[in-house]
Amino acid sequence: MAASRNRITIPGRSMARYILGRILSLILVLFVVSVVTFFLMHQVPGGPFDETKAPLPPAAKENILRKYGLDKPIHIQYLNYMKNAVLHFDFGIPYQQPTTTVTALIAKSWKVTAQVGVMTVLLAFGAGITLGIYAAYHQNSWIDNITTFIAMLGITVPSFVVAMWLILFFAVRLKWLPMGGWNASDACLLGSRFVCTDWIMPVVAYALGPLAIIARYTRSSMVDVMRQDFTRTARAKGLGNRAIMLRHILRNALIPMVTALGVIIPNLLTGSIFIEAVFRINGLGKFFVTSIFNRDYPMIMALFLLIAFLWSLTYLFTDIVYTWIDPRVRLGAEGGA
Repeated sequence: MAASRNRITIPGRSMARYILGRILSLILVLFVVSVVTFFLMHQVPGGPFDETKAPLPPAAKENILRKYGLDKPIHIQYLNYMKNAVLHFDFGIPYQQPTTTVTALIAKSWKVTAQVGVMTVLLAFGAGITLGIYAAYHQNSWIDNITTFIAMLGITVPSFVVAMWLILFFAVRLKWLPMGGWNASDACLLGSRFVCTDWIMPVVAYALGPLAIIARYTRSSMVDVMRQDFTRTARAKGLGNRAIMLRHILRNALIPMVTALGVIIPNLLTGSIFIEAVFRINGLGKFFVTSIFNRDYPMIMALFLLIAFLWSLTYLFTDIVYTWIDPRVRLGAEGGA
């Protein structure tokens, strides 16, 4: 009865129907984000072809506006943009680089951002979970103190400050690492070096903040689970520390970690404005800033839709993972209230 009362159910829905419902809600979210973003960015004074910097003859300005469809009413512009985006996956031509397309520009820059983001996720979650587990098992020890110090440092110090410290120490004084750039050639992966030296400082600076958050989440959730009655019962039955760790403590402490994962990953995969600026990385974060400053409407719309899609997809993934981690969480109708 107790287990039945604690079970969370969504009556009358199977996993497939639940996922379908979330996909429909994702489409609704993307629609709302597109409407709000499109109309808000057109309400800001000025435009992509502002004459304060480079005055244009009236005829030339009229031709440019006609070329990009900016001479039409705003609702017609929105409908044309969404029709091309949905039916043809065509997000337009970026005003800042008219020789290419928004899709090609995002694909090129996101490749670099994804490389930084994936390595940052691996470092942050690998080191953060490990430090959190060791700190929880050795409370008030030197390991716990070091973990607490790293967590406070990562949370309080901005990533661009950490980046400047790394550059000053490892690049300027010791001259061990390059000051910036991003070498993404295959030689770095398949040649004599497994990791390019260009990658080390950006990834470390980018990972310190998420690592600190994950370490704190892991430690606090582990300590909380270790104090529960079922953990003491498992020890009283004579189970070893490894069995207790894998079967009871770690599994029950995973939900806060999954919550942190769902919040952190979309931010890491869409780029850091400061890290990419400090280390001169031509990633998605750089184009996000330049698009806003240049009022590049097609690029702004595509980036906002991409970010909203990643956030929605990550939350769907975390909800599904919850059902695997915690048997009390059910998306189907089995197990009555």
